[in-house]
Amino acid sequence: MRYVASVRLHRTAALVVAIVAALVLGACNDGDDPTVTAGGDTTAASTSTSATTSTSTPPSTAAPVTPPVTAPAPPGAQRAYLTNVRVAAAGTGGGSRVVFEFEPNLPAYRIDYIARPVTEDGSGDEVTVAGEAVLQVRLEGASGARIEGDKVVLTYKGAKRVPATGTGGVVTEAVDTGDFEGVVTWAVGVRTYAPRITVTTLTGPPRLVIDVPAPTP
Repeated sequence: MRYVASVRLHRTAALVVAIVAALVLGACNDGDDPTVTAGGDTTAASTSTSATTSTSTPPSTAAPVTPPVTAPAPPGAQRAYLTNVRVAAAGTGGGSRVVFEFEPNLPAYRIDYIARPVTEDGSGDEVTVAGEAVLQVRLEGASGARIEGDKVVLTYKGAKRVPATGTGGVVTEAVDTGDFEGVVTWAVGVRTYAPRITVTTLTGPPRLVIDVPAPTP
């Protein structure tokens, strides 16, 4: 009897540990967003690749580049569906990070400064973007919605205008300027023109990460 009770006790303890572990992992995956931090993405399943080189480097150490920054879609890529957009101040240095998240893969992209007025794709309507300069993020082979039978299912359900979170960042906001014929465009407002930016890609889930540094004194 003592042996049976001991076995049951061990099984109960193991079950409790498993449940607690699952809850902790779920909380990390749902609530924590390590992609918007000063030190770079720390997700264990993630890898990063510089937009201009095949060398794997974390976002915090990737070499800054001068726009335009372009990259093709991964080999064999399907249509990329935008699922999330995040903008935040990256630590105390005054820089900012913008993250575009996708499924099931990344699209081709081009990131470059554009002149005002900023216009919406398709309609040509002018779009206001706060800041001294505007970075356009052009995502080719992408969409914010998928067709399922006779239904249009939104994959991006966020706001068309995403303000920066945190304080002291150089990026003001990211504004949706189009989802038209397989091309998604966003305008990123920058308080002070930054001649060089850092662009990296991550997996698990697929993300395009743009780091805009604070101006040099």
